[in-house]
Amino acid sequence: MKREYRYFDLILGAFVAVLLISNIASTKIIGI
Repeated sequence: MKREYRYFDLILGAFVAVLLISNIASTKIIGI
């Protein structure tokens, strides 16, 4: 259970990180 939860949390964190990076990248592209 703990191992699966930790794996799910890692995937969720990576997904959020990708969303933030894509959002910042799109903002920079619009700024340029």
